[in-house]
Amino acid sequence: MWRACHLEDRINKSGMMIKVLDTLRVTHVDLPGTRYKIGKTAKLVAYFFPDSLAGARATASLDKLRLTPPRDSIGQWPTAPFEAIRSANMIAVLFEVTAAQAERVRLALTAGAPQKFSAPAQTPQMLPPATAR
Repeated sequence: MWRACHLEDRINKSGMMIKVLDTLRVTHVDLPGTRYKIGKTAKLVAYFFPDSLAGARATASLDKLRLTPPRDSIGQWPTAPFEAIRSANMIAVLFEVTAAQAERVRLALTAGAPQKFSAPAQTPQMLPPATAR
């Protein structure tokens, strides 16, 4: 399951700077989105749904590539969306991005949703003693 901290961590670990700007509401998506700045110019709006099915239901009637109403290229977005990226319970929309930046973000976010943290084993594994020859 994606959360804002996972998104920020994933983008940072892929070598890009990410900064939270504000939230953004558009009428065709029920949840408020978190708007980020990536690098010097790229913008990303991320929506975190309770689960992947809720995200699919909320955006079923929208254009899959740009997350806009049918036959609309911009909708209520500040600028024309470059693309929408879906991963588990998160949908991210990219704006003002180059093709190279879009690819880096897409690869970072589609590598799979973050996994649940599992604490390390309480007892260390003991290996048999090595014998010198």
